[in-house]
Amino acid sequence: MRKLIRYGLLGTNLLFIVFLFLGVLSLKVSSSFLSFFGLFFLPIVVINLVFIVLWLFVEKKFCLLSVVTLMIFSPYVQRVFPISKTKTSEDSDIVLLTYNIALFNFNTKTNDILNEILQTDADIVCLQEFGFFRKNDKRDHVFATLKKKYPYRHVWYKNQFYSAESGVCTFSKYPIIKKRKIQYDSENNISIFSDIVIGEDTVRVINNHLESNKLSDKERENFSKIEANKETLTLMEKIFHKYSFANQTRAEQAKVLAKERENSPYKTIICGDFNDVAMSYVYETISGDMKDVYIETQTGTNYTFSEGFLRSHIDHILIDPSFTPKSCEIKHNSNLSDHSMLVGRFSIK
Repeated sequence: MRKLIRYGLLGTNLLFIVFLFLGVLSLKVSSSFLSFFGLFFLPIVVINLVFIVLWLFVEKKFCLLSVVTLMIFSPYVQRVFPISKTKTSEDSDIVLLTYNIALFNFNTKTNDILNEILQTDADIVCLQEFGFFRKNDKRDHVFATLKKKYPYRHVWYKNQFYSAESGVCTFSKYPIIKKRKIQYDSENNISIFSDIVIGEDTVRVINNHLESNKLSDKERENFSKIEANKETLTLMEKIFHKYSFANQTRAEQAKVLAKERENSPYKTIICGDFNDVAMSYVYETISGDMKDVYIETQTGTNYTFSEGFLRSHIDHILIDPSFTPKSCEIKHNSNLSDHSMLVGRFSIK
């Protein structure tokens, strides 16, 4: 019986080691199936750590299986559980804020969100789902309020409906000398770049809102009440199809953004709502050799999106490899948006 239990544990341990390999493979291969192993890479790592402890009491030599594998994959473990130190800040540092504001929480928290943005005193502000409802349109108030601190802006509305319009917007304390929309296939999502002159340097800032999974409020609510029945299977199938379509669409968008990064005449910053985690093909394709300000400066796991019990880190700030990341803060306020504000500090010298 003990031998059977030992082999059962060994088989399960090997299975979760394979899951680690599949999680890393998901960075290189665009696959909806593999992407789930990247999405749940942190729990897989934790389970492997549990096996290490377990084998110390059962069969010590077997703990090497997970120990060696985790050591090999330590750079990827760093992505989901970074261990870093905040660097010393300087007055010359650049502070960039990225925030999906959900149309100012559907026009109910406009002043609160504006106050949150202004309080950070960021040099560059990149907003997603930035827009207005035509009824009780507050754009004049928004632009007038932000113009006091940010005289330069780049706005592009992707969605223009009868009742509302939304898109992305980049505000800056520094002059914007060139503005462009980045062309890729999407009905609702958009990326733009703004060339910003900071002192003697020009930096290209790419502000993104990549393809979302488009889960309805009802689907999210039902997902949090999963039961073992036929309706649940139908719901899971529907969610998987939506996720698969969005995943494939984001992958194509990521390839376009990677080309923009490679062809940029300036050092580049890429930020915004990727709708994907750091252990994903999308993130890997976009980032290349860029530095992630959060991963480089923070310790521990955190999230930038929350909906019920669903939490994930899908908003990112990536900077040119020559830049020096200093700090990164996630400001949670679920009363304002389903996303959290991400504020990164870095030096471009």
